[in-house]
Amino acid sequence: MIDCTAIIVAGGEGKRMGGTKNKIFLDLNGIPVLAHTLLAFENCPLIKEIVLVSRKEERAQCADITRFYGISKISSIVPGGDQRQRSVYNGLKAAGSHTKLAAIHDAARPFVSQEDLSAVIRKANQTKAATLGVRTKDTIKICSRDQVVMSTPVRDQLWVIQTPQVFEYPLIMRAHETVTAPVTDDCSLVEAMGVPITVVEGSYSNLKLTTPEDVIFASALVKSGLFGSVSRETL
Repeated sequence: MIDCTAIIVAGGEGKRMGGTKNKIFLDLNGIPVLAHTLLAFENCPLIKEIVLVSRKEERAQCADITRFYGISKISSIVPGGDQRQRSVYNGLKAAGSHTKLAAIHDAARPFVSQEDLSAVIRKANQTKAATLGVRTKDTIKICSRDQVVMSTPVRDQLWVIQTPQVFEYPLIMRAHETVTAPVTDDCSLVEAMGVPITVVEGSYSNLKLTTPEDVIFASALVKSGLFGSVSRETL
C-alpha cells in the first residue's frame, strides 16, 4: 500500500514576481493559485495527507482557502522558515506517523496533472527517490561570472527538474538532518547522501509561477480549458 503525504511549500516571498500580493493568492479562473495546487493533491488517491507550509502572517488566509475549497486531506498548516530548506523540514516534521513517502511540491505549481503525480509517486515507491522533470528545449551554456561562454553541455543529458519530488520518508528526513550545505531543491540533499534520483518525464505545463510573464502564460492555459479547469461555479 502506498501511503504518501504531500508537503506543499507556500512560504516563499516571491521577490521576482513583484507587487505586494503573494503569488499563491493570485486569481486563476476564479480561484486562487493555491487552491488549484491543493485540489490536485486532494484528488489524487495516492495522497493520504496534506501538510501546508505557509508564512506565519498568511496562515489564516491559507486556512480560509482550504475550508472554502473543501481540502479534506489537510492535516495541518505549519509556519515556514527563513529558507526553503527549513520550511520543507518543518512540513516533514508535521507529517503523520503513518507516512511512508513524502511528496514535496511548490505551492506555485498549480498545473501538475493526475497522471504525472501518480507516476512519480509510484516510481519513488519502487526506487526510494524520484522527481518530475522535462527535457530542456534549448541549448545551455556554462558561462563565467563575466558572462563569457566556457562550455556547452550535451543537451540530451540535460533535464529541467520540477516538483513534486518524492522520497521515502526516513530518507528525506535523514537528508534534512544531516546535510547542512545550502541547496535549491530536495533532490540535491538526497544526492549529497549518495542516493540516486530517478527522473520521471513530466509535462512542460507544470510550470512554477515565478515572474509576471509566468502568470500570463498560466492564465492562457486556464482559458484553454486544458489545465486548472476548476472554477467557483463548479464547486
